Amino acid sequence: MKKQTKETYTPYQDITPEQTILRDRLALDRTLLATERTLLAYIRTFLAFLVTGAGLIKFFTTLFLQLAGWVFISSGIICLFIGLWRFNSLQKEHRHKRLRSN
Repeated sequence: MKKQTKETYTPYQDITPEQTILRDRLALDRTLLATERTLLAYIRTFLAFLVTGAGLIKFFTTLFLQLAGWVFISSGIICLFIGLWRFNSLQKEHRHKRLRSN
């Protein structure tokens, strides 16, 4: 086995597929469901920021509140992209682990 750096080491990388048990597979399934819940939380946050920003822009005419609305909308879009990026990167990692364990 080659020497692993701290950044690339994962706790179960030395376990062969034959050594995995039902508990390990169920833990991976729970992790996948948690990843999906986290994505839904990012989407919910995006929608809250979007609605708040649109409400500020639509119902207030002062420059400060108009700018605050645009900041909320921009923050929501950034939050959505961060959530999608994290979800995709975690899905790739979990897919790799799932294929290794089967």
